[in-house]
Amino acid sequence: MKKNIVQDVVFPKRSIREVELPSRKKESSFTAPVQKTISKPEPAPATRPVVAPDPFVEDGEDTVLHRRIPTQSRPPYTFDYNNDIPAPKESRIGLWVSIALFIVALGFGVSALFVSAEVSIQPKTQSVPINTALTALKDRPAGEFGYQVVSVSSSVERTVPAGAAQKVDKKATGTIIIYNNATEAPQKLIANTRFESNDGKIFRIANAISIPGRKTENGKTVPGSVEAVVTADQPGDTYNLGLVDFTVPGLKGDPRYTTIYARSKAPMTGGFSGEMKVIDPNLEKVTQKELEIELKDILKKDIASQIPVNFILFSDALSYEIEAVSQKSTAEGDVAVLTVKGTAHALIFDQDLLS
Repeated sequence: MKKNIVQDVVFPKRSIREVELPSRKKESSFTAPVQKTISKPEPAPATRPVVAPDPFVEDGEDTVLHRRIPTQSRPPYTFDYNNDIPAPKESRIGLWVSIALFIVALGFGVSALFVSAEVSIQPKTQSVPINTALTALKDRPAGEFGYQVVSVSSSVERTVPAGAAQKVDKKATGTIIIYNNATEAPQKLIANTRFESNDGKIFRIANAISIPGRKTENGKTVPGSVEAVVTADQPGDTYNLGLVDFTVPGLKGDPRYTTIYARSKAPMTGGFSGEMKVIDPNLEKVTQKELEIELKDILKKDIASQIPVNFILFSDALSYEIEAVSQKSTAEGDVAVLTVKGTAHALIFDQDLLS
C-alpha cells in the first residue's frame, strides 16, 4: 500500500490567539486651548540624543523578527475656534436705509433749485401774400362778411399871443353827405352847387362831384352817397349849424329834387362877424397844424378804445375830418384862444369772418 505523504505531515498546534500582531498604535498628544488667537508652539526642551533602538526584536520561543515602528512625538498645537468658524456677515439693512435717505434728501435739494420754470414758446409764423379783392358791405347780418363804422369826435385848443381887436368876417364850414336815390346811374354836380338848410341858410361845394347811383341789396334799395366840404354863403355865427338836412335848390321842379339830397356829417363851425383880436397869420397856420396833429393822436386813441372785441381795425381804414380853426374871445387884451375840432371814422371788420 502506497504511503500518503500529505497525511504524514503534521503541523504543530498553535492557536491564532498566540500570534502576536505588531503594534500600530501611534502615540499622539492633542491639546485644545480655548484662546482666541493662534499662539506659536513653544520650542521643545533640549534633550539628550536618543540611541535608535534595534529595528528588529525576537518574539517567543520561535524566533520571529518584528520591525519596530518608531514612535514620533509631535509638538503640541492650539486650535482657534473663532478663526475656523466663519463669522456671520454683518447686516447691510442700515447701509441701504442710509443710502435711500440720502437719495431722498438729494432729490428734495435738487427740486428746491427748480421751484419755478420759465417756458418760452415761439410760434412758427409764415407770411403768405394774398392778392384777392374782398367786397364788404356796411352793417351786414350776423354771419355775413361786412364792416361797421365807429366814429368819435374831440377838440383841442391853445392860447396864443394876439394884437388889438379888428373887424373880422369868417364863413362857417362843415362836411355833408350827398345822396343819390334818383337813378342807378351816377349824378354829377358842378362846382359851387348850392345846398339849402331847413331854415334857408345856403352852403356851397367848392369843386364838382359825382354821386354814385343807387343799388339794391337784399331786396332793399340803397342810395349812392359821397362826402363833400361846404362853406357858408355868408359870414357870421348864424351859419354855425348843428346836424341838419339840405336840399339842392337848383333841382326845384325836377323829380330829382326829392331824391338827391344831403345831410350834415358834423356841425357847421367857424362863422363869425364882428370885432376879433388879430393873430399873426403865420402863427395861426403853425398853431393850426400842431393842433391837428395833437387832435389826430387823441382821436386815434379814443377810437381804439371803442372797437368791440374780436374786431380788427386797419390803419388805412381810419379817416379824419378836421374842421377849420376857430378863435375864441378872451377877457385878456393880448392873447386869443385857437380851437380845432375833428372827427375820426374807422371801418372795422369781424376778425373771424375776415380770416
